[in-house]
Amino acid sequence: MLNNLGVKIGALCVALLVWLHVVTEKTYTYTFRAALKPTHLAEDLIVANELPKHLHVTIKGNGKRLFWLMFSELEIVLDLQNAIQSKSRYRFEVTDVVIPRDIDVTITEIGAPDFVDVDIDRLVEKQVPVFPRLSTNPANGYVIVGPVLVNPDSVTMKGPRRFVERTDTLYTQSETVRRAKRRVHRELPLIEPEGINVTIAPSSVIAEVDVQKMQRRVINDVPVVLVHVPTNKKVTLDSSTITLTIEGGADLLASLKPEDLHVSVDYRQTLRGSTDVLTPIILTPPNVSWVEAQPQTFNIIN
Repeated sequence: MLNNLGVKIGALCVALLVWLHVVTEKTYTYTFRAALKPTHLAEDLIVANELPKHLHVTIKGNGKRLFWLMFSELEIVLDLQNAIQSKSRYRFEVTDVVIPRDIDVTITEIGAPDFVDVDIDRLVEKQVPVFPRLSTNPANGYVIVGPVLVNPDSVTMKGPRRFVERTDTLYTQSETVRRAKRRVHRELPLIEPEGINVTIAPSSVIAEVDVQKMQRRVINDVPVVLVHVPTNKKVTLDSSTITLTIEGGADLLASLKPEDLHVSVDYRQTLRGSTDVLTPIILTPPNVSWVEAQPQTFNIIN
């Protein structure tokens, strides 16, 4: 019984193979997708419009050959050797279709549309500055010191001139860091610029924000300068220095010296009133503020 079953299965397989052989020897017509492949474009030119990725091609041949084509990459060659900076329409012939493996079939038709419109522009490149979209919210008792640093601060943009020349700035993807207590370091992808066949390199940048613990520091003996004194006046202040309490990031405050703070007294204040008591003008470095000064006022000594 089992021996008969094996014979029957074997006979069925043989019959199936014979049937496949007979069927695939017949001639068929089938429509394939062929990849569009632009070639021979001059190095200083570039396509500036969207081209179809594939076109339909009708091919005639026996079943076996068409079967093998289903596992092959068909291409339609778009020869741009004579292209110039302009808009042109290119019509395809069946000779533009590349059949791999020398498979003997007949190309009967390139499906509608049998043409493509190509817009050629000059290929240019330039450095474009990057604007980082990194928002940092420090934790309570911490402060941001300085601006967002970007590395690199510009990238190379390359593509059709019409798209490259109108781009002044490239932006990163947005990211928010909350309750930061230390330096923030993030790799941010760039938003792809508008345009066809435009590339940017690199495609991401590193953004850093310095976050430091907020502290206060007292700096003594900060020099005070009396300014705008008339040439015919010989006057001085009752003190040539001031003590300042300043506030800012811990690392930043630790690096400051008295001469990094600028304190002046404007003599012209005396011309606007009868008093000789003058208020100082205090200038601190970026990201530093002053919260207290001693003395708070100065007197003119003739």
